[in-house]
Amino acid sequence: RSWWADCWAVEKTIITDAYVDANSGGIVVSVATPFYYGQQQAVILADITLDALIANLQKLNNEYLSVFVTASDGTIIMHNEKSFCMQTDGTSTNIADVYAMDANNQEVQTIASGTGEQLYLGLKTVESTGWMLGAYLPHSHVFDRVAKAVIFVALGAILVGAVCIAYLAIILKKQLRPMNEMKAFVKGTVVGEENVPFYKHEEDEISFLIGELKDKFVRTIRKTLDGMEEVDGNIRE
Repeated sequence: RSWWADCWAVEKTIITDAYVDANSGGIVVSVATPFYYGQQQAVILADITLDALIANLQKLNNEYLSVFVTASDGTIIMHNEKSFCMQTDGTSTNIADVYAMDANNQEVQTIASGTGEQLYLGLKTVESTGWMLGAYLPHSHVFDRVAKAVIFVALGAILVGAVCIAYLAIILKKQLRPMNEMKAFVKGTVVGEENVPFYKHEEDEISFLIGELKDKFVRTIRKTLDGMEEVDGNIRE
């Protein structure tokens, strides 16, 4: 048996490529471990049917993500398209005949499906077997997910910005309360509400009120000085 020879050639556990079992006629993968029975060489062998293997691998598939597995020589063991998979008559398809891809490239690459659809493909070599696991997603699905993520981030940023602006407005309103009270005092007591022009910008209004307050303060001081001088003169007389 080939698995016996291969197992003792490396003297460690091996996992074979998929092959058609002569006894069952099904496609199996064998796991073989060498050991000594007394002085004799022996091998413990376990066969895993391809149906069981595919059933486990297909759990990785979903509405968008698709997975395939190839043997070390590129022979397709499992694929969504059943006609590509190894058949019980021993016929098989090589992954290189299905996709124009670089099997040695472990980075994400772009390939085209049989219908011309653009796909993102990722590859990973399984060290224990030399098999290759491939997973691919349509470009359209990736772009949809990216667009949704960008929109979500943008809305989140807008919401956070709105909250920050509202919070800052509350803080500024609290801090500017004394200024507003002083503005109201100057308008009502010093200048007069009817004498305050309309200003588009608040800083212009504040500048006007400060100027009026300064002028009136200076005029008041001057009048006071004039009055004091008059009183002083009268006292002297």
